[in-house]
Amino acid sequence: MALEGKKVSLREVKRRYYYFIKRKLHRGYALDPFSILSKLNRLQWLAKEELEERAFNKLRVLLSHADRNVPLYAKRFKASGIKPEDVKGIRDLARIPIIGKYELKNNFSEAIAGNVPGYRRFLGRTSGSTGEPFQFYQDTYAGPMNLASFWLFNSWFGVKPLSKYVRISSPQYPSGTYVKPSFSSLSFDGLVRTMLNLGPLYPKYHISALEVTPENTLSIVSKINEYRPQYFEGYVSALVLLAIYMRRYGLSFEFKPKGVMTTSETLAEAQRTQIESVFSCSVFNTYGLLEVGGIVAQECSAREGLHINSDLVLVEVVDQNGELCSLGEGGRMIITDLNNFVMPFIRYDTGDVGVQGDFCSCGRGFPLIKRIQGREADYVETASGDRIPLVSISHPLFAVFGFSHYIDEFQYVQRKKGKITLKVVPRESYTPHVETAIQNSIRKLLESIEIDVDIKVVERIQPLRSGKRPILVKE
Repeated sequence: MALEGKKVSLREVKRRYYYFIKRKLHRGYALDPFSILSKLNRLQWLAKEELEERAFNKLRVLLSHADRNVPLYAKRFKASGIKPEDVKGIRDLARIPIIGKYELKNNFSEAIAGNVPGYRRFLGRTSGSTGEPFQFYQDTYAGPMNLASFWLFNSWFGVKPLSKYVRISSPQYPSGTYVKPSFSSLSFDGLVRTMLNLGPLYPKYHISALEVTPENTLSIVSKINEYRPQYFEGYVSALVLLAIYMRRYGLSFEFKPKGVMTTSETLAEAQRTQIESVFSCSVFNTYGLLEVGGIVAQECSAREGLHINSDLVLVEVVDQNGELCSLGEGGRMIITDLNNFVMPFIRYDTGDVGVQGDFCSCGRGFPLIKRIQGREADYVETASGDRIPLVSISHPLFAVFGFSHYIDEFQYVQRKKGKITLKVVPRESYTPHVETAIQNSIRKLLESIEIDVDIKVVERIQPLRSGKRPILVKE
């Protein structure tokens, strides 16, 4: 498919966008991500206290709405003996019970607000890569905020709205599809998809993560060079593979991208280095969930952690007892979506594990997650049933001891407690001596822990159907 497409100016997008709103929607509201972006550009520099007060004001409205109009939350509040007015500040959130996918799936009809019109419901689905497929409703009114937030994050590495980009992710489109902006037949549903899925507003070149193979690399790089995107977005594993194959075959880009946004998978520092060394630009880690509209946090150029857009969500990092973690402490990430009034997500257990951060030297007031450690599933079990964060093994091996220089890809497989297989795709520099050194390092790391680790050399790490290559597989 040809890559060229007529460039659509920001002015033209605004003109057609407002024309659509004026002529086709008669429901008494206006969707304006451009104005929201201007507001966010100011808000990001406010003091921590001002942003917290703003978030609490939004939270108070949401809690009152959920208590009056969402049966599931009304019952949970009553059972816990709490009323929305009892929540005097953000720290009082801990008095509200945490909710997970299981409760929402099994009480789906009661999780939907009875007073919100049906046209505001947008059905979303997760892929089930965590073992729990899940469908939910997003609020179409939240779409412009999500889009404006995405634009804000892009601006942190010099990208303007509507810039061309390459996405390497799940096979949503045929591999090598150029998706250009289209407004001529934009329906209300199309506008919703624009706001929520960032689709029609963006000229992008989509590559399926499943197609990033050695034999396809030359073609992929040639098409990317022809397209000349401003930036890249995609799965960590797919971007790493493309970097590996480009280095192997001596390929490079004929332009300098502004940056790379990594999504959907945990980014290790060794992987960041691999991508940056080939793409010749900075990599920015992001965090998001489809359930809450996509990306809600991202690194800035200081890269001291991920800034949370507190106008979108509240994020708590809690320990096993549900208490807020202190600075530098890791725990479960609990999210409250401040903008979904159709199917509220209030203290939603994401299944992810993060480390509580402070504030960034860049000067932004947005709260910080120091780093994302992975999913709760990214823990291995010892013979006695204790859980060990996988990062405590991987980070020393590949970031501290430097074994990433000898390995292109790796994946852990745990079939039973106390036993792990480390699959590695070796580089030419990988030798029996290196393998022995890795084994000795693992033994030293785990000398007081009941886990045995075997190393298995493989030609390739097989992806899931989605194109993701999880760092840990439990069978």
